[in-house]
Amino acid sequence: MARWVLPVLLLLAGIAVAGVRVANPDLLKELSAPEQAVLAKQGMVARTTDADQMYDIYNDAAEKKLPILVTTDPMLHVFHILYDYSLRTAELDYFYPAMERMLASLLDYELAQYAQAREPVVKRALLENVAYLAVPLSYLRLGFEAPKPVAGLVQAERALIDADSVARSAVMGYKEDFTQYKPRGHYTRNENFRRYFRAMMYIGRMTFRLPYEGDKKLALKLTRRAILLAGALESAKTDSGAPVKELWQRVYDATVYMVGKSDDILPGQYYTLARRLAGDAPLATWVAADSNVLQFCKAAAEELAQPKILSDVGIVSGIPAGMRLMGQRYIPDSHIFHNLTYDRIPDLRYLPMGLDVMAVLGSDRAREYLVNLYHQDTFPGYLAKLDSMRAVFAGFDSTQWSQNAYYGWLYALKLNLEPVKATGRKSLLATFVRSQAYPDKTLVSTCGSWTQLRHDTILYAKQSYTSEDFHRLERKPPPDVAYVEPKSAVFAQLARIGTDLQAKLRALGVVNAEVDKKLTTFVDHSARFARIAKDEMAGVRMSAADGTFCKGVGGIQKDLTTFSEEFAARYASDSTHTKDPRRRISNEDRKMALVTDVHTDPNFNRVLEEAAGNPCKVYAVVPFYGKQYLAVGACFSYYEFTKPMSGRMTDEEWQALSPKPPMPVWTQSFIVAP
Repeated sequence: MARWVLPVLLLLAGIAVAGVRVANPDLLKELSAPEQAVLAKQGMVARTTDADQMYDIYNDAAEKKLPILVTTDPMLHVFHILYDYSLRTAELDYFYPAMERMLASLLDYELAQYAQAREPVVKRALLENVAYLAVPLSYLRLGFEAPKPVAGLVQAERALIDADSVARSAVMGYKEDFTQYKPRGHYTRNENFRRYFRAMMYIGRMTFRLPYEGDKKLALKLTRRAILLAGALESAKTDSGAPVKELWQRVYDATVYMVGKSDDILPGQYYTLARRLAGDAPLATWVAADSNVLQFCKAAAEELAQPKILSDVGIVSGIPAGMRLMGQRYIPDSHIFHNLTYDRIPDLRYLPMGLDVMAVLGSDRAREYLVNLYHQDTFPGYLAKLDSMRAVFAGFDSTQWSQNAYYGWLYALKLNLEPVKATGRKSLLATFVRSQAYPDKTLVSTCGSWTQLRHDTILYAKQSYTSEDFHRLERKPPPDVAYVEPKSAVFAQLARIGTDLQAKLRALGVVNAEVDKKLTTFVDHSARFARIAKDEMAGVRMSAADGTFCKGVGGIQKDLTTFSEEFAARYASDSTHTKDPRRRISNEDRKMALVTDVHTDPNFNRVLEEAAGNPCKVYAVVPFYGKQYLAVGACFSYYEFTKPMSGRMTDEEWQALSPKPPMPVWTQSFIVAP
């Protein structure tokens, strides 16, 4: 027998045992027997890793000259990084100083009005506004001392914020969830971010409430204060003589594009209504009469748009309405959670699930799991509301999906959830895309990217709350074998929202040069991946140049998500002082693992946490020039769990947590536990 026959026979036998026939069978040796069994069944298997970033997996595969599977995950992750850093740079370079000047100017204006006012009820309201403004200003301005008449109130309010609990606000007079003021997301990275977070959370959450649940006395006081504050925002000027309203507008407009419009009534709406009702009378005089304020309350309840998302504690039903100085933003996923929890679902569904959002975005697999695995249909009315919202979201047009960056990102996720349809007999469609488990892979990828979206916008996005319940072919292939996940629309949408983000940041004058350059590259690369994926579906074989491009996806991702030391020193961690290129951002930002709370249930003192962990390594059989190859790629890992309200997790706490909780059981269809 020839010396080469036995090895070949053994190799063929090995392939038969594995149940997989590929042109590079040596790679099968990396897989355990259970992993080989899953691969044989569906052409795809994944495992968790200790890698900090997806590009570590891709770069390792490229160095070993392994075939590459370009999933949507790395480019979704890159968009998260560029979006997050666009926000970080705008916050520290533009928003922070603008908010500091705005608050200081408003405080000085209210103090001046206080000195001139004669009516005791008006003087008291103005002084209480000074206390309200002094709280966030005390975080933004180092060495700030609150005016003596309100120093005690400001100190008491800050003590409540530091206590990280639910308590009655010393300044506003109603129960507030001060656990929300614990810096999370990228706001743990340095002291400036921590200060900015607490200040903006305060003016984003504190509501000058209209009459609600019979508390007319407090509502009267708060509405009087709101009218005066709205008037101050219209009239006050900075030391240089510039209108304070311009500072407010610049920050609001930029964050409207990044996240969305306020879910609560804005100061300008209060001012316009009050001005109409007061006629020629000065507002500081007109608001002295309770009857005038009550007239305003009635008109505001009838004429002004009311909030759609409950984001308060101590609420049995309904949503308190009122003015917020820079209110947190309406986001559709919080609206989904709002509609799918108690008391909108009467049978005590206290916590939602991430799958709710995925199902509403159109995932049939998510809906299937919600019903058949988690039995959420046992809650009366749940399924009807879920399907009603699915129909609403399915009817959104391009204008609605492109209204801001948040919606654009959600639309990319919606496209990612859509099933792949072969466009013709020549379509180069990999086996794993047709498998029963592929919808689970798209769910993991989408949930991971959605977690990043909520993480990046945790300060501005209005978090939903549960209402409180007081009752309970033959030719030599190119040297670089590669395959792009057939989600051309997803890559194209990423290029589109990258372009829109860059254009908007430039137009608003809040773009950072380093981020701007990376956004240009990101758009070009995303468009190229979209074109390659589209070519695959049309049966066009990958060119050598495109194969080499795909082989470098790890380097592409690393270059797009790694910033200069100078950049990191300002926008990343306090401890970023290192020459190690692997730590040029910071320990926290070096790792892709992150966590964010997305919903609060005050009944059982719990918050719903969504987390992305270390990336998973994906093995998939892909077609390439008439042969099948085992390719290596990366995808998100995804976790969902609860924590006490006072234990809202930071990225640092999540990254240090060991062992991690298990991933959802449905991920086991393609992720094999070690």
